[in-house]
Formats: sequence, C-alpha cells, structure tokens
Amino acid sequence: MLSPVSILGLFLMGATAAWVVALYVRSHRPAWITVGAGARIGFVTGVVGSWTAAAMSGLSLYAIRFWLGQGSWLDGLWQDFVNQWQAQEVAVGADAQNVAAIKALIMSPEGRAGFVLFMIAFLMGTLVLFAIAGGALGARMLTRARRSEN
Repeated sequence: MLSPVSILGLFLMGATAAWVVALYVRSHRPAWITVGAGARIGFVTGVVGSWTAAAMSGLSLYAIRFWLGQGSWLDGLWQDFVNQWQAQEVAVGADAQNVAAIKALIMSPEGRAGFVLFMIAFLMGTLVLFAIAGGALGARMLTRARRSEN
C-alpha cells in the first residue's frame, strides 16, 4: 500500500483473473464461454484476492507499528501527508478555519483509522474491478466464439 510499485498489483490482479479463466477453460473444456461468465470468475478471484490483500495490509501495518516499533515513522508519514494537504488547501484559497477543523478530525485516532479503512476498502474495490475486467478479457481472448445457428 505504501510502495509506488504497488500499482502493478492492479494489473497482476487482472492477469490472475485471466489465468483463472484459462484454468477453468482447460479443465472443463467448454466449447465456448461468455464474457459474462469470465467476469463472474474474475469477480470471485477479485474478492478472494482483495480480502487477502486487505488482510496482509492490515497485518503489515500492525507489525510495523507494534512488533517492529516503527510507529513514530508511520505517524511522521501521516503528519507529512496531512501538512501537505493543508498547504495545498490554503494555497487554493480554502477557508483556514474549515481546513483546521478537518485537519483536527483527520489527525485524531478515529480519523486516522477511518482514512486507512477507507483507503483499504477503495483499493479492495479497485482490485475487484480489475479482476472482473481481466476475467472478461480472458474469456474473450481464450475461448472460441459461439457459432450462430442458422
């Protein structure tokens, strides 16, 4: 979640869903498979993968803070993020009092937890969407089109 390389995970999720569709086609040998069926296979793959990624993100954040004792590093990262956001808001002419109130909210423990929960949920949804697209694309590319009956 904190790495700039993590964007590759989105494309890896799509490729994984296409791979699962290929495994399904290889094992069941259907004459054809619809794009919708591929999307449903991708959805299941995405749900399993996104929940696994969310669990690993939560576990890694817990480990960084409590097991490795790097809570001050996470707090500093969060403080820098909020300060940059505040500077951008003030630079565009936002009301300083409202910005200060929002900063107080998101600097609270509840605000931090809510923000992290929102970001993990957003990333889970994005992973599921990429998996659906990968499954549909895999179904389209890996199977023969159904012949129309005359």
